[in-house]
Formats: sequence, structure tokens, C-alpha cells
Amino acid sequence: MTMEITKPADNNSDGIGSVVKDLTHVIEKEVTAFQSLLDVLVEQQASIVKGDTDSVSLSNEEVEKIVTETMKLERTRLDKSVDISRSLNVKKQLSVSQIIPLVEERYANRLNELKNDLSVLTGKIQSTNKRNRYLLEHSLQFVNNCLRVLTQGQGSVHSYSKKGKVEMKETSLYSGTG
Repeated sequence: MTMEITKPADNNSDGIGSVVKDLTHVIEKEVTAFQSLLDVLVEQQASIVKGDTDSVSLSNEEVEKIVTETMKLERTRLDKSVDISRSLNVKKQLSVSQIIPLVEERYANRLNELKNDLSVLTGKIQSTNKRNRYLLEHSLQFVNNCLRVLTQGQGSVHSYSKKGKVEMKETSLYSGTG
């Protein structure tokens, strides 16, 4: 089903220009928020590698704040898209990609740049988040393996005697004997 929409002759005369400006400002804020999110995730990655759990925890809190902000911005962007759709007498909500060819060139160019920036940042965020998840999963696996080795070794230790034979010694992790 093809939607027929005619581009208004003068976007400013019917008030759409100010709504498009508002939409542009909202998307600019989204780009800034996404960049901040990416920066925090990159810092988090370094903290994971260092094993700095306090920094990882702090970065998780920061991520939550940024995600909350981006969700609010997304709602605002969708509201602006609805306003633009109404201004163009379109019953269906238009996406940014659908709005771009319908607005003045100066707005269209900026909206297209911002849409591309968001797309690139989203890809980088997904990739960084995937790497962080991988690092965390493997760190947890390492800790679990260490705990398993420690708890399995409790009670006896294999060692070599002076004659090169394997000896079993009873030990306790808590008493310091062995």
C-alpha cells in the first residue's frame, strides 16, 4: 500500500517548520545521549578488564540514567513525528525517514545526518555492549572455575616426594596446614 503525501509548498506558513526544528533538536539530544552511553560502555569495558567492580557498578548506574533519558527523548521524538504527520494531514505516524523528503532541504539534510549518526551510534553501542557481556560472562566463568578448583582441592593435595612419587596430603583451606 503506497501512501501519497504531497510536500507543502512553504513549510513555515503552516507551522510545520517549527515542529521540524523541534524534532531536529530532540534528535540532536538523542545523538548526544547515545554518544554518552557509548562513552560509559567503553569506560565500563576497561573497568571489567581491570576487575574494578566498583567502577562497573557505578557505570551501570550511569547507563540506567542515560537509558531513562533516551527513553524520554524517544517519546518526545515520536510525539513530534505525530505532530508533523498531522500537519501534513497524514493519518499514519511518519518515521524520520518518511519525514525527510517532505520537509525543506535544510531540515531534510540535518535530519538525514542525525538519522545516520543515530544508526552508527546504535551499532557501536550494540557491539560494545556485546563485548562487555562477553567479558563479564568469561570473568564469571573464571571465578566459578577458581572456586571449583579451590573447593575440590579441599581435603587433599597431590604433591611429589623427594623420590618423585605422588603423595596425598590432607589439608584444609582454613587451617593453613598442608
